[in-house]
This record gives sequence, C-alpha cells and structure tokens, in this order.
Amino acid sequence: RSKVKFNVWDVGVGGTFTLTDQFVDHNFPLRMKFQTDPGLEATISNPQVINVRDGWVVTFTTPPTNADIIVVYDGSSTETAQAAGRAFLRDGDIVSHRSMVKLDPGENLPEIYEIESPFKEDELEDLYFAQANDQMFLCQSNHKPWRLTRYNPYDWRFEQPEMKGAPWEDAQYSPVDGFPEVVTFFQERLWFAATAAQPQTVWGSEVANFYEFTLPASTDPYDPDDSVEYTVAAYTHEMVEWVSSERVLVFGTSQTEHRLSPDQYISADRLPKVSRMSAYGGAHIMPAYMGNMTVFVHSSRQQLRSYAQSSQSVIEKWDSIELDWAAEHLTRPGIKQIAYAMHPHSVLLMVTDDGDMLAMTYETSLGDAASPGWTKSTTKGFMESLCVIPSDDDDQGWFATEREVYTYDDQGETATTEKFTYVEFHDPTTFTDAALTYPPYDYVDNPSLYPPLQSLGNLDHLEGPEVTIRVNGNTHPPRTVLNGEIELNAEYQFIEVGLNFTPYVKLKRHEGGNPAGTDQGQIGRWSEIWLRLVESAYPKVNGKRAPER
Repeated sequence: RSKVKFNVWDVGVGGTFTLTDQFVDHNFPLRMKFQTDPGLEATISNPQVINVRDGWVVTFTTPPTNADIIVVYDGSSTETAQAAGRAFLRDGDIVSHRSMVKLDPGENLPEIYEIESPFKEDELEDLYFAQANDQMFLCQSNHKPWRLTRYNPYDWRFEQPEMKGAPWEDAQYSPVDGFPEVVTFFQERLWFAATAAQPQTVWGSEVANFYEFTLPASTDPYDPDDSVEYTVAAYTHEMVEWVSSERVLVFGTSQTEHRLSPDQYISADRLPKVSRMSAYGGAHIMPAYMGNMTVFVHSSRQQLRSYAQSSQSVIEKWDSIELDWAAEHLTRPGIKQIAYAMHPHSVLLMVTDDGDMLAMTYETSLGDAASPGWTKSTTKGFMESLCVIPSDDDDQGWFATEREVYTYDDQGETATTEKFTYVEFHDPTTFTDAALTYPPYDYVDNPSLYPPLQSLGNLDHLEGPEVTIRVNGNTHPPRTVLNGEIELNAEYQFIEVGLNFTPYVKLKRHEGGNPAGTDQGQIGRWSEIWLRLVESAYPKVNGKRAPER
C-alpha cells in the first residue's frame, strides 16, 4: 500500500479537483477511497481518478453538496489508510482547504488581502459579533445581520443571508424599528437580541439551522428544536446591551444583569424563567469570558465588573464584583473595548478613550484568594482597537494604533506630519515600542538567509522621532529615521529598532502588619530598597545607576 500524501492544491470546477503528489517515489496504480468528515452528510459516487504528470485529477459523477468536506485516503481501508488530503465545496466548486494548503503569495496573490466593509467608520465601535468556525455573524443597529465567511485564505465575503421568519426579513419591516444589536451562539442556536422597537426581545434559531427563525403556529405540534422568541420583563424599559453564553444564557441591559434559568434545554414548549442577578448595568461593549466568569464593562464605561454565586446564602443569590476597585484612576478615561488572553498569564486587555492600553491579570480559579493586578501602557500614538489571536505558543494581543509620521524637505527640515493607523502585535521578546526586528520575529534559524546589515530600511512608520536601537543584545546609539532608513555604526546580525518607552512603578501604601496596630500616619524610614528586574540593563535609581546587580 502506498504511503503517498497529497495536498488539494488546484481549484477545480464542476466537481473536479487536482491532487498534487508531494513525493517522487510511489507505486502505481494508487488506490484511493473518498470519505466525508465524521458528522457531515454527503454523497460521493463513482469518483474517476486520472493520473497526470504531477498527480491525479479526481472527478465526481455526483459531487457532494456545498460546504461538505472531503477526505482523501490512500489504500483500500479507511480504518488503516493514511489521510492524504482535504477539500471542501463552495458554490459547486471544490476549493483548497486551509489545513492542508500553504499559499505563498505569488504574482496573482497579494501579501495583504483586503475586503471592503459594509459598515461606515462611525459604526465600527458598535459592532457586535459571534463566530463559529469560518463564519462570523455581525450586528449593528443600522444593518440587517451580516455574515463574514472565509472560503479560503484569499476569498473572504460579506453576505446577508436570509434569516427566514425573522421579523426584520418581512417586506413591510421598517428600518426605523432598527435591527438586532447583539448576537451569540447558545445550545446550538444562533441568537439575536435588541432592536429599537423590541429592545428586550431575543430570537433563537432552530437547533443546528442558523437561518431558520420561523415560529411554529399555535395549532402545530411543538418540536423542541423549533425557533423561539422571548421577551424579557427587565423591570424597566432599557435595552439589552450584551449577552454571554455560559452554562446558561446571561445578558445585561443598561441597568440590570439577568440569567435564564433553570439550567436546562431551551425549547419552544419550555421557555426559561428570567432571574435578575444584580442591578449595576452594562455598556454596549462585548464582554469577555475570562476563565470561568464573564467580565463586562459598566454602563459608565469606568468600571469593570463580574458576578459570582454567593456562598453566604442558602438561596440562589449573586454577588457583583468590581474588578477595578484598586485601579479606578486607570479606568476613569473610559473603557472602549476588552479582550482576553488566556495563555500564558491570564490577562484581560483593554483600550481606553484616551488611546492607552490597560491590562488586568486575574486568576479566577483561586476564588476568594484571587486579587486583580493592573497596569497601564502608553505609546507615542493612539491605540484605537484591539483583539486577541491564539497562536501555538501564546495568545497574541493585536492593536490598531494611530501614529504621527513626519516628512522632510530637501534640507532635512520637518515639512508636514500625517497620521496613519498601523496594525501591531505584542511581542514579549522585544524591548521597544512599534519595533521592527532583523531577522523577522518568525525567522528560520539559518544565518545564511540573514547576513549582517549596517543599513536598514522599511522604517517609514518611525519617521521623525528618535528611535532606540538594540544590536546583538546591546544598546546602539539612537538614530533619527530619514526617508524610512537609518545607518548603523557597523554591521550586526540581530537588530531591533523601535520607540523608547519608560516604565513607571507606583507602589501601594505599605502596611507591615504590626501587632501593635496600623503604621499608617506614623513616622518611618526605609533602610534598604531591593529592586527585582527581569532581563533588564542596570537601572537608574534617583538618577544614579547601580554599580552592580
């Protein structure tokens, strides 16, 4: 039996695709079996396999239906055969599946793929979304729900699929009544909530059918999987602002927080009861699920809150937790977005209205012993937005940052300044801000590919301010970027160029726990101060550099 592996590489049409051989040595003829992924239903009949120079062309007499995934096996038994390739169908054509294909940008493939957004710039901060695999549903009050689908690395599409039976799909529906502002997935249903006309109503699709919202007629027998509609009596007429999918569905209005109870399956003939947990109110900002708890932004946008079931009550009662009680001076400018990075340090990242980033570390599994730790990061620019993208090593924080770039006249004098927004990510191995490194951060450890350099370019985003430079692990004299370039004093193998930043540490008031009572207000003095540093140069303390570590 052959051990050849294949990649689904060439895009075919009419139920045809090409398998490209990865190895030279193989035995003919090659027997193949075709099977869909477990849990997906598809009909694959009479596949015809024709050997060509670089592989095999496979044609299906009856191709599978759209979006079904095909797995190609070599050998006669799918239990013992080696998985050889994957493909999925889109609009009747078979295209490459991302897990088996690496696309290197060539003449016809751009390095940066761009797609036009249907939303205006002033609508972006109001977006609310929920993602399932390669599909993301987005809500904004001025639009019917949009779906962003990733068909392959270079084919992304904004579409507005029909949500059959949803009130906003009615031909007589008025845009004045608004469109859903909140969306989530819960119990295999797609849920929408909060229009201007029905601010406290939630709509749930059929189970495992995200596009069917038709409610059963009162005379029809109930199917537990039918679509559901539920209007919450939230004590006052405020709108649902956020929703979180936990063991139960939790949602918050501008004044109160609620959960659907009991913890059971929601069906058309068994709608849940609503239990109010607290009355603090939330802003229209997507919450973050941090460890085992939901974190949301208060309606003032100056507090970060969560909730936990009270251990001091024999009845179901919930405590609201203010997570920024020791850092209210940091959240005072107003929180505009939050995102959770679980690995490696369990950090909640935030951007504020004044363009700074806040970070809160909090380990929820410690229970009452957990205490939030806060820090603030500023940059020579304005952080506009953030997200967290998981990777193999850690969860990366990505930021859209507006920076001011200088241009110069022929005499080297400042001519104009212009603002640009850059997409940047946090790299814990760098020591400067907005940095570029040579070799690049994901370089292959092959010195022959990256010879030592003295002249560096591609630094247009740092044009103007003085940049800090690290070479081979040491500090290099600063330079000013001109026309996107700098010149070093020698050739170096490893180079980092970025903006300098100065960290500040502000300590809490010391309380030593003296058995005689508090030492607050008493006269005291410090005899010694110890600084613990990580991967740092010799620091200056009160303007003096320590002689040794």
